[in-house]
Amino acid sequence: MRREDEQRYREFVVARLDRLRHAAYLLCRDWHTADDLVSIALSSQDRERHCADRHDSHPAAQVSASQRPSPSVAPFTPQASPVRPVDY
Repeated sequence: MRREDEQRYREFVVARLDRLRHAAYLLCRDWHTADDLVSIALSSQDRERHCADRHDSHPAAQVSASQRPSPSVAPFTPQASPVRPVDY
């Protein structure tokens, strides 16, 4: 990976880290678990970037975006959370 790409990725992560942590916290309602989720997501994305860089250099990987199959992703179905009264 080129040094410029690595620097841009670091800037991307630093600029969005607080928002990513907050979004993860909203999912699990625990800051420690939220940090773990963000860490796992970023390390997974970083691993995918390295694999993509390695495979994109192969001539067979030079396929246009229109020729690539779209990933099949299951639709997100939110779970209804029970509303609890606040004790004062």
